[in-house]
Amino acid sequence: MLVTESVRFRVRQVTASEIVTTVAGSGVTCGISDLCGDGGPGEIALLNAPNGIVAAPGGSPIYIADGNRIRVRIVVPGAGGPTGPTGATGPTGSTGPTGATGATGAAGPAGTNGAQGPAGPDGSAGPAGATGATGPAGVLGRAGLNGAAGPNGLNGTNGTDGTDGGSGVTGAEGSIGPKGLSVSPFGTAGAPPVVVALPASVIVIPAGRRSRMRLYVSRGATMAARAVSDGRAISQQRSFVRAGLKLLDLGRLEKGRYRVVVSATGDAGDTSTDRATLIVR
Repeated sequence: MLVTESVRFRVRQVTASEIVTTVAGSGVTCGISDLCGDGGPGEIALLNAPNGIVAAPGGSPIYIADGNRIRVRIVVPGAGGPTGPTGATGPTGSTGPTGATGATGAAGPAGTNGAQGPAGPDGSAGPAGATGATGPAGVLGRAGLNGAAGPNGLNGTNGTDGTDGGSGVTGAEGSIGPKGLSVSPFGTAGAPPVVVALPASVIVIPAGRRSRMRLYVSRGATMAARAVSDGRAISQQRSFVRAGLKLLDLGRLEKGRYRVVVSATGDAGDTSTDRATLIVR
């Protein structure tokens, strides 16, 4: 049976009677050339990490895969005299140095970019703005005054009667009053959205007083306010036609810390919300 000893740089043969002999390799690697020992006895040839072996039918020649040298070496038996007796087994050789690390393989090609996804669908059209209310009709102009009557003619002396005086000039017709504007008192369609704002994020009110909160609304809107504490809710709702500073009364609240939410809804359905903490103490 043939055995490779990669780290001992040998090829050994074990007989049926368990006798071990060296077929090729001296126990050290070749550091000078790739093929140390070619053309000479196999026992003194230098191998470099043999990792495969096969014998031809009949036992010879023997083919050795010399791993680190990337070679196939061949051992052909010589025509010498009869084999002498087997000598005593020599001491085990020391471990040879570790072979050099192979070079890093080249990087693989970069992957191609994925195809661009399809475009998203167009967004749906928003709702049409509300039509502004019709303004009041213009005031009719005043009627023009009638011209004054001309004086009567004088009688002639012993003559014919004097001619009648001419009629007065007719007064001019009054002008037509201006046409009312077709606008909404809450703002025209496309106007900026309604805005509601509390004066501060924390509002402190002494206990025993009514909880009146000042707030600002940018234009006419329906206002709703709610204060919540420990599961209790106090709600108020009012409508304002004009923008400006407004007063919202939540009544008399018990001492505590309340979460106040104020919201406004404009005539076009747009909304705005502001929040604050109300402390009654």
